[in-house]
Amino acid sequence: MSFRYHNQKLKFSMEEMIKELQRTCEGKNLSIGEITCDEDGFYSEEKLLVFLDELVNADWSEEDGVLFSAADWEAHRKDNEYLKTLLYVLIRSMQAQIAYFTCPYGVIPCTSDTFEDLLLSVNGMGDWIRPVVFGKEPQREHLVSASLEATARSLYHYITGEDMAFPDPYSVKAAEPAPVVKTEETGVQEDVQEDVQDDIPGDVSDDWDEYDFDYYSGLIQAIRQDREEWYYHGDPASEKDWEEDSDKDAFDQKRYYIGDLSTPEAKERFEKQQRRVRFFFRNRQEYVEKYRELARLNESGSERYKNILDTLPAKVTAWLQDHDRTVYTDAEFCGRVFDMIYAATRDVIRWQGKQ
Repeated sequence: MSFRYHNQKLKFSMEEMIKELQRTCEGKNLSIGEITCDEDGFYSEEKLLVFLDELVNADWSEEDGVLFSAADWEAHRKDNEYLKTLLYVLIRSMQAQIAYFTCPYGVIPCTSDTFEDLLLSVNGMGDWIRPVVFGKEPQREHLVSASLEATARSLYHYITGEDMAFPDPYSVKAAEPAPVVKTEETGVQEDVQEDVQDDIPGDVSDDWDEYDFDYYSGLIQAIRQDREEWYYHGDPASEKDWEEDSDKDAFDQKRYYIGDLSTPEAKERFEKQQRRVRFFFRNRQEYVEKYRELARLNESGSERYKNILDTLPAKVTAWLQDHDRTVYTDAEFCGRVFDMIYAATRDVIRWQGKQ
């Protein structure tokens, strides 16, 4: 059987299962809420704050600050204060279990508070990352993903009735001076608009006029279409998988957006969600205070915090290891896992040898 879309999906599923096993063994599939709840299984504000203090310092050792000046210590303190406030807002937003956004962006509300889901959400997935341009690495344009930002913003809206944009250091931009040059005539600095030279003598683009663009574009499209026809529709399994995935790609994210609150339908949905949040979500006022504190910390000068979440993966790994949340602290259990992996590996090799 030729390798087609169905086979690629199986490969992807196998890779995801292997990654899932690794994340589970590392402890990243643990729920933060379950780790920080009280003895009765209810939310504990005190335990969450202790956890956040431990987490932001998990990858820190005393020797790291040996050469710190007073200014360095103050900067370190501010970084920790910002990160703890930010993580509090994000984690509590994920734990609120909201069903609808009150702002028109985001895909699906973030309702899982595992370490892995948190790490995925703070990486700014999707359209919130600048694409690779001229070989440069993609750059994050927002602090967190659109869905997590919309989740936090909507939760604040439900609790307070006030719609406040999520505090994001990327939205705080210093004014950039206009480009200037020194002209020979005046000898002074002036704003100029550089001309872009479209036609450079000897450039390879000069030869393109000799070709029939319509012909070659049609040829390329025909080759691509034949390839896709074989790859996606060449067998029943691939055809079925392609149709299912196409339906998922056509998913309408607006179904999770309440809509214009001036309409009776949207207002009713908003009030229903608001009642649920105000009844079930604990420590609402503390969340509001942290959200507003994050906004205060995010005032002018907060550009320094743009990449602060890049430190989170190392902190999560260090915390999980320090608190024995990984399976690697139990040699006997790891041995049983190894045995299962080796058995599966030998089965695959035997199957491949018979083909």
